[in-house]
Amino acid sequence: MRKEHRSETETDDWAWTVEAAVVDGHLTADVMGAGRADGVVGLQLRIDGTEQHLTTLAQIVHELRLALFGAVPSGSSGAGRIDAIRQQRPRAYQPWSEEEEQRLLERWDAGEPVVVIAQALERGSGAVRSRLIRLGRIDQAG
Repeated sequence: MRKEHRSETETDDWAWTVEAAVVDGHLTADVMGAGRADGVVGLQLRIDGTEQHLTTLAQIVHELRLALFGAVPSGSSGAGRIDAIRQQRPRAYQPWSEEEEQRLLERWDAGEPVVVIAQALERGSGAVRSRLIRLGRIDQAG
């Protein structure tokens, strides 16, 4: 059995990309966070193991938040925030199609700036930079 997940999200200063797959109980997941302003990768995480690794990571993050900040924010889905962002960028947080990736690469190779490509593809600049990194067109430094 194979199950896959791809998502992108943006916060005020960061663009996040998550790609994961489970094949016969074996988990691989890549998480990358890049600065929206400069595209520089500030966090990369690769999980290669089982569901238990993901559970352990969640526990570690929870304990770290408690230790450093004294409280863990109440769980909210952020759906309202995503809906608001999609008012400006309808394709935000949606998986990339092969056709969109092709359009992205054509525009990038033609010399268009990231901000122009992002507007044309209805995505954030950070998401475009993250995808260009994933596709090997720019390095993590930018």
